[in-house]
Amino acid sequence: MKQIILFLFTTTLVFISMHSHAQDSHLSQWKENPVLLNPAETGRIIDGEVRIIATYRSQWGNFGSGITTTAISFDMKRGKRKMTYGGYLKSSNLANIFTNTSFVGSAAYEITKPSNKKYHIKTGVQIGGAYKRFDQNKLTFDNQYNNGNFDSDLPNGENFVVESKLLPETAIGFSYYNTYKKNKLKPFGGFSASHLTKPKISYSGEMITSTPAKWSGYAGSIIELDKWFTITPYALYMKQGSATELFAGIATNYRFNIDVSAVLDIGYRNKDAAIIQAGINIRDSWYRISYDINTSPLKNFIRGSNALEFSVTVIPKGRFF
Repeated sequence: MKQIILFLFTTTLVFISMHSHAQDSHLSQWKENPVLLNPAETGRIIDGEVRIIATYRSQWGNFGSGITTTAISFDMKRGKRKMTYGGYLKSSNLANIFTNTSFVGSAAYEITKPSNKKYHIKTGVQIGGAYKRFDQNKLTFDNQYNNGNFDSDLPNGENFVVESKLLPETAIGFSYYNTYKKNKLKPFGGFSASHLTKPKISYSGEMITSTPAKWSGYAGSIIELDKWFTITPYALYMKQGSATELFAGIATNYRFNIDVSAVLDIGYRNKDAAIIQAGINIRDSWYRISYDINTSPLKNFIRGSNALEFSVTVIPKGRFF
């Protein structure tokens, strides 16, 4: 029975990946990966000039190799200059069958004066590539069964013309942040659009798979209860082709002293999962862990194999340029 469920589950994932519009993988810690979220977030660094973020996500490990996503981003600013720069590398692996690796350069321009103490408005752009690949040797087909027995030596009967392709990757975005220290309420928000060229790929020469443009909008506000404790309600909405995602939550941050603080974040991805996140900040480093509790009908198949996500953010203090 376990082999049958695994086969059906894997077959479903393969069908979705090959015969429908390709969708992006998502991260529950999207706020902790600002350069991946919106190019206009590039270089929006508080108390530092350089930021490095590494993230790892694993889900549905009960089914073969499951799905993993690894990302690392880098961005920087130079004093009060309007231009900021960065980039990211992100790779998603579907059961060692499909991989999608993006390598993107990012730049942002501040529309307001960098010395403005009340708010900041930025716009950004990203340009890069996405390398998509699948391994047909990891797949099984009806033609490879002989009298009910699987025979890997039998031809699969499929006409795959390519197993990999390099596609363009582009994005634009805008962001707003209130930074006035006298305000106890500091709203923020942003908008981004990616996959603007809607790149297409055909593995078989007949069925064409495209990557629809993705539209993302988010908003929230930092609420300062006192100089040590803040709460941040937030929401994110994304649309890509026929797929939509609504994510809402609230984060609490308590500062023990000038060098140490802790965060507890509870969110919900509509019709998908509840997410619990905890983190600690020690001087110039943030360490976060989050866990997705699946609430969709898929929970009957994954049998407790939800998603676990880790991230490390480093913002060294001091001048670098």
